Amino acid sequence: NGAEGAFRREVAETFLRCVKHGYAQANAVVELQGLKMAENRTFADIARYVLMTVLGLALPAPADVTKENARLYPAEAPAGVAALVKNVRERAKQWAPLLSRFLKSEDDQVEMLLTLEEYCAEEAVFKGMGGAALVPAFAKILHMLYELDVLSEASVLAWAEEKELAAEEDKRFLALAAPFVEWLRDAESEEESEEETEESEEEEDE
Repeated sequence: NGAEGAFRREVAETFLRCVKHGYAQANAVVELQGLKMAENRTFADIARYVLMTVLGLALPAPADVTKENARLYPAEAPAGVAALVKNVRERAKQWAPLLSRFLKSEDDQVEMLLTLEEYCAEEAVFKGMGGAALVPAFAKILHMLYELDVLSEASVLAWAEEKELAAEEDKRFLALAAPFVEWLRDAESEEESEEETEESEEEEDE
C-alpha cells in the first residue's frame, strides 16, 4: 500500500499543480502522461486518482497536500448535500472530458467505482482524507458522473451486479446507490420494450 499511496499522492500533486496554474486539459494530459511513463501505469489508474482529487476539492484540504496546493481547497466543508453536490459538479464538469477520455472501458469504470467506494469509506490509500463527507451524496455523485459521460449505464449496472454478489458489509454503497441503479434499470427496460414495439410494428407494415 505504501507504493500505491505514494502513486496516489503523486497523481494528486501533479493534477493540483495543473489546477493551480490554470492549465488547459491538453497541458494537464501532457503532465499526467509524464507521470504515467515514469510510474509505468495505465491512464485509467491515473484518471481514477484524478477523479478522487477532483471530488476532494469540494472539501477542506487533506493533511498530505502541500501548503501551496492546500489553498485550492475550501476552508470549510459545504453545509448540506445540495451545496456539496453543487461544489463537486463545478469541478467535475470542468475535468469530465479528461476523465471520460481515459476511463473509456467498462472494466476501467467499474474499477473507478470501486475506488470511489474506498475513497468514501476512507479505506486503503484514502485513510484520513475526509472522503466520508461524500457518503450522503454518493448516489447523486454517481448520477452526476453519468450525466457528464464519465460513467456509462453499462458500467454502473455491471458494478451493481458485482456488488449484489458481495458480502452484506460490502453492500453499503450499493444500498446508497439503489435509487439511481433502479432508475437506470427502468430506463433500460423501457428502451427494450420500445424497441420490441417498433420491431413488431415494422413486421406488421411488411
